[in-house]
Amino acid sequence: LMIHSEEFHDYAGLDLHVRATAHDTMEFSYFESAALRLGEHVVEVHQKEVILDGVSYKTADLPLAFGNDEFTYTIREVPIPAHKNPKFHTYYEVDLNFDSRMLFKYFKGMLTVDVTGHQKDLSDAVGLMGQFGTGNMLDRTGKEMSDFISFGYEWQVNPSS
Repeated sequence: LMIHSEEFHDYAGLDLHVRATAHDTMEFSYFESAALRLGEHVVEVHQKEVILDGVSYKTADLPLAFGNDEFTYTIREVPIPAHKNPKFHTYYEVDLNFDSRMLFKYFKGMLTVDVTGHQKDLSDAVGLMGQFGTGNMLDRTGKEMSDFISFGYEWQVNPSS
């Protein structure tokens, strides 16, 4: 669990999960997809599609707006910088309002996620990215941790849970 915020947008809540995969021929793993829960909505981000609340959309279908009267979110494809080969890169942005956004960047199937968060949106956020504002490693109860391996296991989501 990369980010967990219970207070996000009047307690609608936000969770960001990433799915790691082991590379077939090399000894490393990488992020291959992400799932973002915004209140009652779930956005799944894959290199060739975005799935919003169970409905698949290709990049040609974007941008998509969803949410409610108070908070509207937008998913859009972001242009690839000129110096990068679009054959290998795909970028998606989810606009979260109030100067908060998440940028999902794919390179040859490997995902990175850039998060820009506003205090108003993510002040209580915790998870593998650390506590918002400080970066402190907190467990799920709010206790500070110092061991990186234990911290990683603390926020890992197992398939059975």
